[in-house]
Amino acid sequence: MKTAWEEFFARLAGLGLDALVLGPEYDARAPAELRLSSLASFARSGLLLLSGGAAFFEAFLRERRNEPDPLDNFTRRSVEALVEPLRRAGARVDVRYPFWNEKSPLPFQAIARAAGLAPSPLGLDLHPDFGPWMAYRALLLVDAILEEDPIVGFEPCASCEAPCIPACPVSAVERRGWDAARCFDHRLAGGCADGCESRLSCPVGAGHRYPLPVLRYFQASGLACAGILENSESDA
Repeated sequence: MKTAWEEFFARLAGLGLDALVLGPEYDARAPAELRLSSLASFARSGLLLLSGGAAFFEAFLRERRNEPDPLDNFTRRSVEALVEPLRRAGARVDVRYPFWNEKSPLPFQAIARAAGLAPSPLGLDLHPDFGPWMAYRALLLVDAILEEDPIVGFEPCASCEAPCIPACPVSAVERRGWDAARCFDHRLAGGCADGCESRLSCPVGAGHRYPLPVLRYFQASGLACAGILENSESDA
């Protein structure tokens, strides 16, 4: 009979999700305020859940409901359904989400980089398997000791010819970073509606590129989110 954790990882894969297990190696690289015991006093391991490739988003688009923040709500329902059997088996689990409207959001990119993922000129982090074709879904802080498989020495941009830079039609991508304002101005004018040209040019994880319906959804939702954040900052 499978344990509750074995069942969890089997269901995780079936949803198009992946997990980076955080343990001692993560704590050694993380700043003090992001170490496991700082995030939750009982935490002996963490699981950074991410959607790798298109499967999770394709499931979302099939089941999308007419509700505010549909992707965030779909994510929350999916993760809570994964976690509930663990809790019934006696595990203590604290779930944190990367949603823009969380009361006390965590810096998921800083957590991911301490876990070994790499920054890129696009403003996106890169995964060894999925490249830029992934997104953070949740962080689970648990009282179980899980086997960590740390990512070490992953620095794909260091030796890359950076096709992402010339691919941008408005020169919003440079080695030193991403000009968000220039990018969004271009997209608000209708540019890159079928996907970010620079992201599409990245050679890392190219086999996991999102299909066109997913690309279009994210380009549109990204603009909507940027508008919400801009309005909230102007009202502050």
